[in-house]
Amino acid sequence: EKIFIEDPIRLLRAIRISTELRFKISVETYNQIQKYNHLINSVAIERIREEFLKTLALPNGMSGVKLLNDVDLLTKIIPELNESKGVAQPKEHYWDVFNHLIETIGAVENIFDKKNKSNQFITAYIPRFNNDKKYFNEVIFEGHTRKTFLKLIGLIHDISKPETKTLEKTGKIRFIGHDKLGATKAIKILKRLKMSNKSIEYISLII
Repeated sequence: EKIFIEDPIRLLRAIRISTELRFKISVETYNQIQKYNHLINSVAIERIREEFLKTLALPNGMSGVKLLNDVDLLTKIIPELNESKGVAQPKEHYWDVFNHLIETIGAVENIFDKKNKSNQFITAYIPRFNNDKKYFNEVIFEGHTRKTFLKLIGLIHDISKPETKTLEKTGKIRFIGHDKLGATKAIKILKRLKMSNKSIEYISLII
């Protein structure tokens, strides 16, 4: 039980390793992670950022992010995500804003997973170019690839939908200006995670 107290970064590492190896965390360990999840606040933000990005980088990174949420660690890394929980979207959307953000990670993964037959609908509408696999697997900033950054962007791209939500007389839900406000909000999140200026510029521009 002392393992997480001695170094709380292991809270994130347990999630990352179990996701990478596709192992199931034992009930006892799972309960300990939940019990000690508050200790993550005592860890240097750079270490948190790296474990989190390593989890995102995995082919099944969305599963890792969902597990982080299950043990109440995800919103300790990005508290702003709390605001998106339960925020309904127009009928064109299937999920609320929070689950939409997480599922976007999976959509990105499906684009690159040629073994997944369920992604044929997605890939049919995605333009392809020569060496696109090499392009997205290229390390661009801080030792991480374009693909990993794309997943991070997916997770926070609609981060400002909650505060821009309006309901018209017709019942139509709108999020006017959420992209611009979201880019500004993302900058604050990324600065807190102590990401490089180049990373921040890249991510906020895409948002």
